[in-house]
Amino acid sequence: MWPLGRLSVRRKFQILGLCLLCIGAFLGLALVTRDARDQAVELLGNDAVRNQGGVLGALLSGTLISVLGIVGAWAVPLALIAWGLNRLRLKPALETGIRTALGLVGLFFLLGFLHLITSGNRALSGSAGRPSPRPPPASWARSAAS
Repeated sequence: MWPLGRLSVRRKFQILGLCLLCIGAFLGLALVTRDARDQAVELLGNDAVRNQGGVLGALLSGTLISVLGIVGAWAVPLALIAWGLNRLRLKPALETGIRTALGLVGLFFLLGFLHLITSGNRALSGSAGRPSPRPPPASWARSAAS
């Protein structure tokens, strides 16, 4: 039988909120204690991991920073913590959902702007803030010409 089957919907929301808070706190800890020497290739060997989140924390923080940059990486744990608090307080999810969606749109505009003003410094904006390096496929040009 499903372990959460007998719990009320209210209690399930609170458990979900607690889980989201814990995941957000773990990602925050992994980002705070991130060390540039913790590379994915080194983590496979016997070297000591310097991140307080262990190997998982080092991999997650490295991935978040390489994709979203230093600024954008903090949006993930903050959003998880906000959603966790929302679920714990049993507030309607619509308002937080709208704020999260608008925050994501604003985040990508911010990352693009940081990429422009820092002359392509990927440390701040990550790979999400830069334009796609690939040109459109040739089939698009043929279909546009006809």
